[in-house]
Amino acid sequence: MRMASPRTLPAALAVFCVTATSTAAAGSEYPVHLLLADSDVPQSDTAAKYEESMELALVRAMDVELFPLPAPAVALDPLGLGGELVVHDGPAQSLLALLGVPLPVAKAPVTAPPLLSQDLSWLEGLAMPDLPVRWDDKVIVYLDRYRNDGKWRKIIRSWMSRTERYGPAMRKVLSEHGMPEDLTYLAMIESGYNPRAVSSAGAVGLWQFMPATGEEYGLTRSKWVDQRRNPELSTIAAAEFLSRLEERFGTWDLAMAAYNMGPTALLASEKKYNTNDYWKLAGFEAGLPWGTSNYVPKILAAAIVGNNREAFGMDDLVYEKPIAYDVAIVSVSCKLSQIAQAAGVGASQVVDLNPELLKARVPPDVLPYPVRIPAGSGPDFEKGWPEVSSKLGALVPYEVKFGDTLTRIAKIYSTTTKELAEINDISKKDVLAAGETILVPAGEPAVIDPGDPVTVGVPAVQFVYPGHRRVFYEIVGGDTLWAIAVFFQVTVDDLCAWNGMDPAAAIHPGMFLQIFVPAGRDLSMAVILEEDQVVILEVNSVEFLEYQASLEGKMRIVHTVTEGETLQGIAKQYSVKVSSIVRINQFGYDTQLVPGQEIVLYVDAGSGENASL
Repeated sequence: MRMASPRTLPAALAVFCVTATSTAAAGSEYPVHLLLADSDVPQSDTAAKYEESMELALVRAMDVELFPLPAPAVALDPLGLGGELVVHDGPAQSLLALLGVPLPVAKAPVTAPPLLSQDLSWLEGLAMPDLPVRWDDKVIVYLDRYRNDGKWRKIIRSWMSRTERYGPAMRKVLSEHGMPEDLTYLAMIESGYNPRAVSSAGAVGLWQFMPATGEEYGLTRSKWVDQRRNPELSTIAAAEFLSRLEERFGTWDLAMAAYNMGPTALLASEKKYNTNDYWKLAGFEAGLPWGTSNYVPKILAAAIVGNNREAFGMDDLVYEKPIAYDVAIVSVSCKLSQIAQAAGVGASQVVDLNPELLKARVPPDVLPYPVRIPAGSGPDFEKGWPEVSSKLGALVPYEVKFGDTLTRIAKIYSTTTKELAEINDISKKDVLAAGETILVPAGEPAVIDPGDPVTVGVPAVQFVYPGHRRVFYEIVGGDTLWAIAVFFQVTVDDLCAWNGMDPAAAIHPGMFLQIFVPAGRDLSMAVILEEDQVVILEVNSVEFLEYQASLEGKMRIVHTVTEGETLQGIAKQYSVKVSSIVRINQFGYDTQLVPGQEIVLYVDAGSGENASL
């Protein structure tokens, strides 16, 4: 795993002992240190298509319904409610009147929607979260909707019912980082406490990490695993990220805004409007993105609800049980269903407990791997695993080289592309990424007999680079000139010059490129041919043309036209078609032949008459 920064681990996790074989540990402490080791797991660069979670899409649509326009500029005045009051002509003014506080009101156009209940007395005496609260119109509107609107009540009740599943573990991490524990409500707004939640932009997990940010904070993504979905690791990453943002911007409302919109954009907005007050920025025209202007009020309102559930009619709520599990530390890649079999539990239970495992299999590129199994099943796993593991088909990880194909790998490991595709849950047509890990049958890999040297056509231009060596690369599906240039550390212009290529045109599997690289460069992770493994022919030379004809069982001959000969007569003489002669020699059907003219014919190689000519 690539680490962007060192992490401080809880002492109980830092001393967890791991053995070389698969073991099970009872309890709910997840050994995160196993997955924070300094290992080089390639990050997936596949452009995945994301389908936004229905719940997140619904909330965004309801936000549009509530706040179709940005809020106006506001005036800020202090109020002794455990927070502060943003005073303007809207719901906050009504709260001000209710409390009888004689503060001036800054008149501004009302953009907040009308409250469903004008009686705000229920706001009195609410317990405040450990996040600083400002009584902005939007905070009050969200609270009003959470309390009185059927659609919003359904959403917030659903979210709150999940707070006990991951909440205790999340609060523990936040507390260990010295952060407000009610930041867990940020995860509620981001994902609804669903580790499998995705956004339309590709953010994933409880904390909705985008790929680049997740990688920066050490969350691995590969064909097998997406640690943005790992509740423990993603919470540690979110705590680090939010802690840095608060340190940089100075307040938790700005830190939360930066989490949503990005720190660079927030800093630019602060400089543009010359203020470091989130609530002022939210009121300025184009001060913050529309979503960010709703984001912080929505989190604060959710945190207030979470600290006052009875006041919001949730005293009858049935909570999901806190996530509890044992940990099976598995040293081989196998299906989660096989781990479930050893533990004597349902496969769906193990799959549900391990949302980051994309293929329902222990990832071969992160071993040993701590797999969560239902609480109490650890001893059964210890007893059942030896028998189950003895029946596993022996599989080993294989690191894909640049230019590898399933066909080539299948040949090396004496198997078929169908079996490899089934083992790895991929299509036979899938493009393999260099550096990714797949599973192959155990056994000594075969040395592929190159057989006869491969014949490669190259341009007639001679290139001389002292201190370099020429290698040949066969293009495979999914390749681009740009990707090949990046891997071999050359330029696209170089590739085009060396091989007579058009940079704007597509390249196709089966084509070869000659590439000049420094003599000492390590190309062990590429599928290449050295000069002594190829026969090099200049494209369009006689030797090249004769070779290409031979591949089709033909012989290339040059016929010299004599007096009176016609295309039809020559075609009949050599048992070829007139259309073949016309195409090969690039002239028309009505071309008049002249004595002494040479024309090229591709004739069947076995013809006795033709062979003697």
